[in-house]
Amino acid sequence: MFIPAAGEPNLCGDCLRKPPVFSCHRSAGRYSGLLKDLIVLFKYQKCEALGRDLARFAGEALSDETKLWAGVQAIIPVPLHRRRLKERGFNQAAVLARELGKRGGFPALDGRLRRVRNIPPQTELDGGARRKNVAGAFGLRRAKDVAGRTVLLVDDVYTTGSTIAECCRVLKRGGAADIKVLTLARAQV
Repeated sequence: MFIPAAGEPNLCGDCLRKPPVFSCHRSAGRYSGLLKDLIVLFKYQKCEALGRDLARFAGEALSDETKLWAGVQAIIPVPLHRRRLKERGFNQAAVLARELGKRGGFPALDGRLRRVRNIPPQTELDGGARRKNVAGAFGLRRAKDVAGRTVLLVDDVYTTGSTIAECCRVLKRGGAADIKVLTLARAQV
């Protein structure tokens, strides 16, 4: 997360207290108002077609963020567990990753990062409970696809960063050289 000040991004308090595994995170906007409404429609009302427009919005909003895009070799979506994927019909992060990949000319490596444990939704949990909830929930398939590469991890909403942090740990263990993170929105906690 960055806090705009004097035209330069600055680390947020969380990142200053405990440096994250990723090198850079940017959100296209705040999780409120129209952006929140669109994400809720996209994610929970099965409006998969909104993903293309939301990815375009994020790409345009963050196009000048050179630190975010520099060196990226592949895009990886935060995965859903197969049961939730079956219920929803699509993975919203995979839709965003695919569209951002097309826009930027990066391969979207869907299916490399996977959810190995079906966990309860995070929406009603606080930070500590979220960290416990996601611990050990992810695995990596075909680590050779991320080894030595700079990857951009994509998700819809960044709240406490627990899901992102756990995914990043798995990607680092798999040999990713650098991990950057893009989310559509940043929730205020």
